[in-house]
Amino acid sequence: MVLQWRAAQTRFNHLSEDALRPGRKDNAHELFKVDIDAADEAKFRVPRNTSSAKALEGLWRPQLHLHGALFWGVAECYWILESDVPKDPGTEATIFAYAMDTAMEELKKRDTSLPHHCVLEAEIFSLC
Repeated sequence: MVLQWRAAQTRFNHLSEDALRPGRKDNAHELFKVDIDAADEAKFRVPRNTSSAKALEGLWRPQLHLHGALFWGVAECYWILESDVPKDPGTEATIFAYAMDTAMEELKKRDTSLPHHCVLEAEIFSLC
């Protein structure tokens, strides 16, 4: 089952990259794919490697929230957010909207139209 899912995702990635090549105007019936994900805050404490320096061992290390969106064939977007930003569907929608804005600007530069079909792969945040 996992291998089938991976094969489908890889196929969607390739279809998206093909549909969004520079100059494509005949791609209305094709698709584009967006992956949205976030990293665990515990992995993004700053500074990262304190085990190698005794002087850094007592420092306060703030947690940061890294969020990314990969618009296949167009752009990679990353946001570093403070840890108190809510991790909910509203944040996901905001990230998707920012990624769409960035992608639309790039597609305009490439003289490429946006396909009418979207495959969105997103992490679902817990509301707890």
